[in-house]
Amino acid sequence: MDKNFLAAVSTVVGTLVGGGILALPYAMSKSGFFYGLLMLFIVAIASILITLYTAELSLRAKKMHQLPILIGDSLGKRFRIFVLILQVVTILGALIAYFIGLSSAISILFGIPYYLSLLILFVLSFPLVLKGFDIVEKSETPLFFVKVLILIIASVVVLHYFNFSNIMSSNLLQIFSPFGVILFSLTAYTVIPEVKQEVAGNVGKLVKVILVSFIISILIYLLFSLSFLGAFGAKVSQIATNYIASGYLKVLLLLTTIFMLITPLLALGLVMADTFYYDFKVNRWISTVIAVLIPAVIATFNIGFESVVDIIGGVFLSLLSLSVIFAVYVSRKKEGISRTYSVFGGNYTLLFTGIIMVLGLVYTILNVI
Repeated sequence: MDKNFLAAVSTVVGTLVGGGILALPYAMSKSGFFYGLLMLFIVAIASILITLYTAELSLRAKKMHQLPILIGDSLGKRFRIFVLILQVVTILGALIAYFIGLSSAISILFGIPYYLSLLILFVLSFPLVLKGFDIVEKSETPLFFVKVLILIIASVVVLHYFNFSNIMSSNLLQIFSPFGVILFSLTAYTVIPEVKQEVAGNVGKLVKVILVSFIISILIYLLFSLSFLGAFGAKVSQIATNYIASGYLKVLLLLTTIFMLITPLLALGLVMADTFYYDFKVNRWISTVIAVLIPAVIATFNIGFESVVDIIGGVFLSLLSLSVIFAVYVSRKKEGISRTYSVFGGNYTLLFTGIIMVLGLVYTILNVI
């Protein structure tokens, strides 16, 4: 198979299959597995469309641009700033969640207080982000094969404890409860400009990469959620792999948590620090403080891994998605249907995706209030 195609798929899957998957079983437990499964497929369709819309915007642009520029070109400079703020808050929120998740896992694994494990994590991560080692930022995607393998092993091991009754409960009124976590776990449009470069602007290959990557990721999410929810039911932890177990199972699950969260924490920390350092000309020390110290301090409140992921996905990623939808609509109005590539369905699929995002946004806000 084409090496460029495989590299592009690894980039997208490496972005999709991250820390969010660890919160999926707990999020689905609120609505019940089957309603959660239904929401997974609905949000997956919407997320695929959002990713394809981002590809449409990217293919319209002559040069490689990130989301703020792509949206700003259609909606104006104010929206460019708005999208940039949303992206910064989203990364900050993800960093808070990852600090909470990693500190919890280290605390359980080594039997030390949560605050001590958080301090150790901060001390280890701050100099890495400060120095800006490229190997940290670039390690996330190449390691995706190992991440997938570890998730599959953990899921298969946990299946040994599967109890069918654990997935039979359901609550229709909570059907949107997993929305934010699922959207967080199925967001990959930020890497589309990079993927476009990897496939040399080949439209058919780009679309195929997106579809294949989402199918692989959804299957992994399905196996992981079914295994952990089926094994632990309502007792599943906010971080599924932090379930209180013993012996080799305890070590395996906690190491899974650490491995799934450590590289995205460092990579996102670098992205945040670099954004303030290069784009806003902020001193490297101050930019690192923003990227590492601030989320670490907020993580001391330990408000819950799943809760943070839910808010980031349900509110901020919904707003980002709606911005993409609006940008596509306006660009089509201004320039007409792109001859290079246009997502199927016209305004109907735009409307469908917009409705899903608005419903999820409203539900999350009302749930937080």
